[in-house]
Amino acid sequence: MGDFISWIEKDGRIFYLTYKDIYQTSRGKELRDYCKSSDDYIGHGAIRFFYADEDGDPFKGGQEKEYTDFSECSNFPPEIVEAIKNNEFNYLANFPTELIRENVLLGIPEYAKWKKANTEREKTYTEREKAYTEWKKANTEREKAYTEWKKAYAEWKKADAKWDKTYTERKKAYAEWEKANTKQKKAYAEWEKANTEWEKADAELKKASIQKTLWDLFRVKSNRTAIWR
Repeated sequence: MGDFISWIEKDGRIFYLTYKDIYQTSRGKELRDYCKSSDDYIGHGAIRFFYADEDGDPFKGGQEKEYTDFSECSNFPPEIVEAIKNNEFNYLANFPTELIRENVLLGIPEYAKWKKANTEREKTYTEREKAYTEWKKANTEREKAYTEWKKAYAEWKKADAKWDKTYTERKKAYAEWEKANTKQKKAYAEWEKANTEWEKADAELKKASIQKTLWDLFRVKSNRTAIWR
C-alpha cells in the first residue's frame, strides 16, 4: 500500500492514478480485480500494474515517491497539484484536512469525533513503525549471530586436536544466537501488538468516517485553503 499521494517519476514524466483511471476505465477494472484491497489502488504497485507494457509486464524503473504533507503545493509535482485542484483524486483516500479551511471543518458536527479517531490512528501508526524498526534491527542481529554460529560449527566439524576449543566457541556462538533469537521474537511480538492497536484505531477512524462529506466540501473552491483553490 502506498501513501496518498504516491507517484513514479521516469524520463521526465509523472505516473500516478486518478479516480477516473481506477473506476472509469477497463484497465482500472483489471486493477481493482488485481488488488487485494481498495487501500492498494493508489500505491506504487498499482501504478506499475496500470501502466504495464504491451506484454502485460508491470511498468519498471523510475523513482518511487510519496508525500502526505499538503501544507505546501511545492511538495508535489505541478501535474499532481493541478489534478488535486481539479478533484481528480477525490474519494480515493482519507481526506487531507490541510486542504480545507479550519472554520469549515469546525462547522461539521462529526469532525471532532473523526479528528480524535484520526489522532489515535496516527499515534498507533507511529508506534507500529517504531516496533517494526526494532524488529528489523533484532532480526539483523539474529542473522549475524546465526552466521557466526554456522562458522563456528564448520570449524568444530573440521577440528580434531582442537576439538575442545572449537566446541566451546560453537556453544558460545549458539548462546549468542539464542539470545538474539529471543530478542527478535520479543520485538516481533511488540510489533504484532502495535499492529493490532493500529488496526483497531484504523477501524475506529473508518467508523467515524466523514470522508465523503470532506471530499464533497472540497469541490467548492471557497471551502479550500487558499493555496489549493
